Amino acid sequence: MAENTKTQAMLDDFVTRLRRRKVDGSLDTAKKTAVLMRQVVADGRTLSPVELLAAVRAAGVRLQEACRTGAGRWLLLGLLCLLTVPFAELSTGNIVRRVLHIIREETASAEADDASSEAADEPASRARVPSLATLLEVHPVEAASPGASPALSAGAGLL
Repeated sequence: MAENTKTQAMLDDFVTRLRRRKVDGSLDTAKKTAVLMRQVVADGRTLSPVELLAAVRAAGVRLQEACRTGAGRWLLLGLLCLLTVPFAELSTGNIVRRVLHIIREETASAEADDASSEAADEPASRARVPSLATLLEVHPVEAASPGASPALSAGAGLL
C-alpha cells in the first residue's frame, strides 16, 4: 500500500480503537472511516486508478478485519454479550465500498472524456453524417409545374 507515515499511523490508531471497541457507535465509525479514506485518496492522487483502488481496498480490508476480530471476541463470551455489541463493522464496509464506487465512476468518466476528445481530433475524411442544415437545404424541384411561382416551388422542397 503506497501510503505515507501519517496515513499509516491514522490507520493503525483507528484499527486499534476498533479492535478495543473504543469507537462510539456507527455514526462515529462512519465519520472516522470517511476521514481515513479521504486521507488515503489524497495520498494516492499520483497513483494510477488501479493502484488507488488497491490502496483503498487494502485499507478497507484492514478495517474490516479489525471489526471482525472485535466481534469474534464478543462471540466467545456468549450470546448475551453479542446482542449488546454495536455493529460498527457495517458502516466501515459501506463507506469503503462507496469510496471504491466513486473512484470507479470518476475513472470511467475520465476515460469517456478522453475517448470523445480523441474522436473529435480524428480527420474529417470519414463519411460525415449530414447535419440538419444540409437536410433542410432547398433543392431545385424537378417536377414543378410550369405555371407555379418560384416561391412556391422553392417551398415545396421543404416538406
